Amino acid sequence: MSKLLRPSYMLLLASFIAGALLLEYGNHLAGWRSDQFYYYNLALVAYKADKQKDATAYFELSLAAYDGALHGDRLHKLILPAPSKEVASLAHFYKGRLLLQSGEVEPAVEAFKDSLRLNSGQDLDGLDAADQKRLLEQAMVVKYDLELLLKKHPELTETKGMGKSKRGDDQEHEQVPKMAPGAQPGQGGRDDI
Repeated sequence: MSKLLRPSYMLLLASFIAGALLLEYGNHLAGWRSDQFYYYNLALVAYKADKQKDATAYFELSLAAYDGALHGDRLHKLILPAPSKEVASLAHFYKGRLLLQSGEVEPAVEAFKDSLRLNSGQDLDGLDAADQKRLLEQAMVVKYDLELLLKKHPELTETKGMGKSKRGDDQEHEQVPKMAPGAQPGQGGRDDI
């Protein structure tokens, strides 16, 4: 039997290949950066420097990186960390504020709603108390700003189907109870079934 075909050499060769793959994986992770966090941080710097256009563009890039990571291939989902819903929610919130400052009210409402879709402040089970408190406070700030915006622009609630009816008949119509088994108190009639 050849020396190279012995089980000990095959095991040594397999462990060498596995070690090389793990080393490459570690090297990839050591130099990897999250585009979502990178663009979010650039957006915050631009936001604090009152560069509205740059900040809006960076927030959109951060959100695009979040969407790309959510819909990425399985290998990246297996190897790389998951994208942050909290950062995406904050990006939508700050983008909404920037849109509001530039006078674009309807897109700002949508950005606030997108922020609340990602972090509604509910269903925070499984997180520690500090994270629950932080996420709840962030959601409450978004809800407060959205409520103030909708109070200032009530026409937006009507166009989105949340306002009063435009038909003019705001009266409640009384429903007539059905004659069916169990719909009326008592034993019911013999022919109801």
